[in-house]
Formats: sequence, structure tokens, C-alpha cells
Amino acid sequence: MPRTLALRYAELHDRQRAARLSDHALAARMGVSPSTVSRVLSGRTAPGPAVIAGLIDVFGPRALADLVAVVDCDRSRPRHQAAA
Repeated sequence: MPRTLALRYAELHDRQRAARLSDHALAARMGVSPSTVSRVLSGRTAPGPAVIAGLIDVFGPRALADLVAVVDCDRSRPRHQAAA
């Protein structure tokens, strides 16, 4: 079965809150548009390479495993479902 990345929304929210970053500030630090952050955080779009790279830039490479999970493609669609 094909695999993809799923964002761990709760973990990202916790780290964003701890860093005191608004969605706009997070987008600026990630180097993506605020609309991209909004679409990803709402579950309307999967995190692409620019988002993954931005998360690494903001939270560091060690945080990546906490922020995303590798899942079967059919599990990546539900919005805000906790990734295993």
C-alpha cells in the first residue's frame, strides 16, 4: 500500500503555542504563505515539501518525527485525526 505523511496536529499546535507563534508568524518563519499554513492546519491539504522543510526550519530536524507520521494513504485524509 502507498504511504504518505500525515501531520500530527495536536503536537504542532502545542509547539506553536509554546513558541508563541500565530499562524501568520509561523508561516513567515516557515517561508510559506499564511494561506498554505491555514490549508494544512485545517486539513484541506496535505503537508508538501515546502511545509515539511518549513517545519524543520522552525522547530528543528529532531522535531520532525514528532510532527509528522508515515501512514497508509487511505489514513491520511481524515481531518485532524491523530496520527499514530
